[in-house]
Amino acid sequence: MTTLLTTCLYGGEHRPVTNMQAGNTYRFETCGDSDFDTQITIFNETGTTALAFNDDFCGLQSSVEFTPITTGTYLVQVNEFDCASNSTCMTLRATLLSADCNENEVVVENV
Repeated sequence: MTTLLTTCLYGGEHRPVTNMQAGNTYRFETCGDSDFDTQITIFNETGTTALAFNDDFCGLQSSVEFTPITTGTYLVQVNEFDCASNSTCMTLRATLLSADCNENEVVVENV
């Protein structure tokens, strides 16, 4: 199941994601303008520890898969670096790839 977390996220911004279950695998990916270099970093809830990272190197949109070891809230941050332009926002979406116990789990944005 894929959940749209935001339709417009600029570099340096993040979205808290709640209800991420330990042992489940999630894919976070950007979709937007390919004029700039996108990066995705998954942080713990306080934003102090980077847990996963991917950089598209000025080409395709970034995608990172992440399996939390504890259930809870995580911060998904996108960054963009100027390759030609960095004035465009990106869509960020999350997909539940595998679930240990709850196949119907939905990734929920923390509002």
